[in-house]
Amino acid sequence: MGRDHQRTHSSQRCRALLVGAMAVVAAACGDGLDTSEATLDAPATLPQFAAEPVEWARAVRARELLAEGEILRGEGEFKASMHKLTEAVTLDPSFADAHLALARTWLAAGRGSVAMALLEQLADDLPLCGTCIEALQTLRTDPALAGLASHARGRALLARVQAEPLAYEEWALQVATSLKSGKGERIPLYTHPRQPFDLVRSCPDCEVTARRAPTTRQLLGPAVGLKLSARFDVSDPRLGGVPLQVAANPVCAARCCRYPIAASVATKTSALASICFRPVSRDRAALTRVEIIYGPGH
Repeated sequence: MGRDHQRTHSSQRCRALLVGAMAVVAAACGDGLDTSEATLDAPATLPQFAAEPVEWARAVRARELLAEGEILRGEGEFKASMHKLTEAVTLDPSFADAHLALARTWLAAGRGSVAMALLEQLADDLPLCGTCIEALQTLRTDPALAGLASHARGRALLARVQAEPLAYEEWALQVATSLKSGKGERIPLYTHPRQPFDLVRSCPDCEVTARRAPTTRQLLGPAVGLKLSARFDVSDPRLGGVPLQVAANPVCAARCCRYPIAASVATKTSALASICFRPVSRDRAALTRVEIIYGPGH
């Protein structure tokens, strides 16, 4: 049996033990990933990843728990952070960001073997899980994860992950073009049937004070996305559509594309400020936010 085959067999065996065996057995599979300073035992079981989205109320609570867990990890409260993050991934097993955060917390606590096992779960759903791709791509860019990335199991994991970033600029272009046309041609491709997106509107130069500050409304489903686009249909004056200005060269980062906007939006027009997404797969994303700024008199 070759050395590479033995190493692969060992890694697979360790992962199986980490997921289902007793903690003392799991800790023995550290593969050199655990530090001598680790004070927390490896868990008897790990929360499992599942690509199927959960109901929105559970997903929202999972995101709140992620934020709380991240704060606790930053304060060095690893056990409390793990509790919050484990609850998050239990509530929403498809929440790859929470799986990544939980892996980071175990790594910070000296249990790199547990962190690696959590990340290896995400690789099983590539390329059908866009958030999994992004979570695993951080192994290449985050210095805090360099130890995992340089390990044999980490290298094997990264070999399965595409190097190029997800196509946020292309996705934003398609959504922006569909909105501006007023026809919403490709909006249904970017609306999730079970998870809403936020429509954020403001009119900084409006005379009515209540309309100046941004307001947020949740929209759900392709039909509603098409209705939003119809607000910008200017092909027939009788429709009362408001022209939508879309600046070139948006800046895309952190799953959002932000568009440069003039100091004042012209009267009876509107401007696209930002579009945000949640990756669904390697080639598709779902809207999470559309921000529109209106000029007075619209």
